Amino acid sequence: MAFVFRADPDNVGDWWSAPFRWFPLRPSTVYDLIDARQDFADEKIVVVGGGGLGTSFFKAHIERLKRADRPYKLIAWGVGVDEVRERGAILDSGKDYELFGTWFDGFDDVGIRAFSENQKYRWVPCASCMAPAFFKLRATRPDRRIGLFQHMNVPLAIAPGGEILATGNRGKNLTEKLEFLARHEFIVTNTYHGVYWATLLNRKVLCVPFKSGLFSFKHRPVYLKSPEIGDAALAAARAYPESLDEAREANIAFYRDLTAKYGDI
Repeated sequence: MAFVFRADPDNVGDWWSAPFRWFPLRPSTVYDLIDARQDFADEKIVVVGGGGLGTSFFKAHIERLKRADRPYKLIAWGVGVDEVRERGAILDSGKDYELFGTWFDGFDDVGIRAFSENQKYRWVPCASCMAPAFFKLRATRPDRRIGLFQHMNVPLAIAPGGEILATGNRGKNLTEKLEFLARHEFIVTNTYHGVYWATLLNRKVLCVPFKSGLFSFKHRPVYLKSPEIGDAALAAARAYPESLDEAREANIAFYRDLTAKYGDI
């Protein structure tokens, strides 16, 4: 068995999204998706994910994995799609964006983190929801009101300072990031994991969407139309106490179904 993900220790979401970190899967080889030297000729199963791998940046690497003559079963687990990405822009939340694309067509099994009324693949959000820290931290009381969690390459056009602290997805210390999110009542973010983790921690989330995958949450944040954090947006934001259990149940069910289908994977 082989696991393939974007092994970037400088991106906390990518680093902790891989399902082998959270499930008792058999010993296996782990590959970085962008390493073109990888050879899966002797593998029976290749698991891809998680992370936002359905983008033009990773297209050649995904196509290489899903070639028609592959000797292995190909599984996507907790992957995301961004058909549209406009750095520095705020996308219109009223538009109808393509949330699934064709990136993972041809895979043998697909668990995708995108959720829609017209679900193309099975909803399996990022496996990082299995981190034990969520249970402890979601029960803590926030001691601050608004926190910013920004993409490492796309800073939010909202200046931190005074009452507002900021962090982002740079680095690999998951506990540190979750502790920051948990101490705030509201999180303003433009990253998938900023929305996802804050929601799982039962916090209220406002999202500044610069890529289409940010519209694919089952538990939807409030979408901002400008960098301003207005009272109306804060009032509209809600928590989803059921979100952690639902995310974990989806991942556990996917794992069980895969083991039933492929044996002790």
